[in-house]
Amino acid sequence: MDRFSPSLEPDASLVGRVTMQRDPGTIDWQQQPIRIASDVKVWPVRETGEPIYRIEIPATHQFFRVGLPEYTFLSALDGHRTIAQACGLVTARMGRAAPSSSQCESIARWLIDHQLAHFADAPSPRRERSDEASPTDAKQPKSIWSRWNPFWIKMPIPGASSLLQQLSRGLGFVFSTPMLFMGVLIIAAALFGLSSRWSEFLAGASSIFDPSNWAWLLFTAIGLKLVHELGHAIACHRSGGSVREAGLVWVLMTPLAYVDVSSCWRLPSRWSRIGVAAAGMFVEGLVASLAIAGWLLCEDEMFRWWCHHVILTAGLSTILFNANVLMRFDGYFMLSDLIDVPNLATEANQSVRQLTRRWFLGDASWTSSHTGWRRSAVFVYGVAAFAWRVLVCVSLAIAASTMFGGAGVVLSILGIWMWWGKPFVTWLDSMLSLWDTQPLQVCRGAVLGAIAMAMFGWMLVAMPVPSSVRVPVVVQYDPDSVIRAGAEGFLTELLVNEGDEVQAGDLLAKIEN
Repeated sequence: MDRFSPSLEPDASLVGRVTMQRDPGTIDWQQQPIRIASDVKVWPVRETGEPIYRIEIPATHQFFRVGLPEYTFLSALDGHRTIAQACGLVTARMGRAAPSSSQCESIARWLIDHQLAHFADAPSPRRERSDEASPTDAKQPKSIWSRWNPFWIKMPIPGASSLLQQLSRGLGFVFSTPMLFMGVLIIAAALFGLSSRWSEFLAGASSIFDPSNWAWLLFTAIGLKLVHELGHAIACHRSGGSVREAGLVWVLMTPLAYVDVSSCWRLPSRWSRIGVAAAGMFVEGLVASLAIAGWLLCEDEMFRWWCHHVILTAGLSTILFNANVLMRFDGYFMLSDLIDVPNLATEANQSVRQLTRRWFLGDASWTSSHTGWRRSAVFVYGVAAFAWRVLVCVSLAIAASTMFGGAGVVLSILGIWMWWGKPFVTWLDSMLSLWDTQPLQVCRGAVLGAIAMAMFGWMLVAMPVPSSVRVPVVVQYDPDSVIRAGAEGFLTELLVNEGDEVQAGDLLAKIEN
């Protein structure tokens, strides 16, 4: 499932272009009348007990969120009042809680930049995707490089959203209350049955990961992912949302399905959004339960072997990816709604950056929109998510190098640059800018950073790391024994099979003279 988090910085690939009649840097903003775009939708919600307003541009499926002061200001922008007049009106209504004149100007700039509003004498913003822009667009090379990450290539399929809408109409009953209750019972019964033969299940799992079975695993994973994403689409339509886009995403040249259900942010209830996020795992759990039943009841070895594939693939993909809160998949969105922090990843990254600057640069400014346990939870999540991203990046690089040889090494270098090159360049630019104003802070950061890297390197060298060791061995079996009966006769009944273990005194066969 692909869902966009509401934030003040939307995905640049969906930002349209607006034709302006003047240079924004040369005008008097306070005297400009501004109008909110006619196609913008705004609705109120409550987050952490506070009123929050969500804003949507339906044409591009962009979502934003603002607080009560910002909403009060933008609601006063009717195209006739200037920014100064609107600011004065908000101050009369809210008193000290109202934004200042400079803050109102910043809000107006933000509205214009993100095409939520336009100058009263200018046309409405033109809504178009940046990937449809002309080749002369200066941002086009940047979007191409960001889109064609060799580890993550997204390819929308035209017409897929319409097909999913038709399927959702016929399959919406899957998420009715009786079916949900029945599905939970089926999953619980399947898990109970599997636990009764757990040792047998684990004994057969070793052969499934043999390289000769990887093709079966791949096709099984693709099929399960299709079912998983179909579950998201059905639940989204049943809850009142819509699927904007669907297609394939290539992870290490492996095709996986995805659906964009960003319309879930229109749903007023966070439990409805959590239900849409959990729908894929629920449907995949039902498929795995049917596979468990087939593995337990069927006698055909080939069919049981395939059911084993389905059970393992569904379980591993759910645990490692879909239910993993450290990646922006289903578990992340469920956690975000549960703790009422809708832009969890962005705020967690900002929290880690601010605390890092405080430790290494001595920058004491650490602002957070959260208090109490949420502030600590957001920071802990940021650290854990960063560590997980490093682990995933290294793992994918190793996998690519192993699977594709020399080409995989090049692929790994390109992927690492896509993920970490841009943040590194941004960080380097900020350090160079800081050197011009605060060279002592940069020196402090360099010294403390060198110490931290030295300690980390020493830990890698000094601490024992578990590893596997290969040694040649020779396996010798006990010699076979030839057993002869002391009497002559014809064999009437054989009581043992080839490979059975026997000992002295066991009855092996019956003969008749």
